[in-house]
Amino acid sequence: MNFHDVAHGGPIFALADAAFAAASNSYGVKAVAFNVNITYLSAVEAGMRLLAEARETSQGERIRL
Repeated sequence: MNFHDVAHGGPIFALADAAFAAASNSYGVKAVAFNVNITYLSAVEAGMRLLAEARETSQGERIRL
């Protein structure tokens, strides 16, 4: 919880990032994000349960490292 008695955005972002990683790596090919953005729609208060769900919306061209 942060100073405003709501969940800090960092752990929420980490949950979203883990869902993204599971979805983007589900084909057995290593994948990473070059840019990530999150918009928080409402505060998460103590006792609330969070659930992350990720769906692939497109497969763009790959950038080789």
